[in-house]
Amino acid sequence: MYKALRPGGRVIVSVEHPVITSNFASLAEGRRTAWLVDDYFKPGARVHRWLGCEVTKYHHTLEEYFDLFTNAGFAIERIRESCPNKDNFLSEEEYERRLRIPLFLFISASKLKG
Repeated sequence: MYKALRPGGRVIVSVEHPVITSNFASLAEGRRTAWLVDDYFKPGARVHRWLGCEVTKYHHTLEEYFDLFTNAGFAIERIRESCPNKDNFLSEEEYERRLRIPLFLFISASKLKG
């Protein structure tokens, strides 16, 4: 990404939040009711069933994402975590369930000017 951008160019990246990718054990029965964060500081592949298929997801800590960008020469502009909007849910119960943990991490970064 860095090479493809002009100086001052911006990139926005969305990834599954590291508290989600750390452990998929609480998904063994389908819908999560508990949010188990385990093996957070062990990066790497995690096998997971998603939409009926086995997929491999790669876990990284928030610090690793930060280092990937800054070591490549990007300046981090903003980091956001997905926070649900109550208006997007049909029930209070589902909204409250989604408030428990962020699902996504968003990173906005720019290529340093030459």
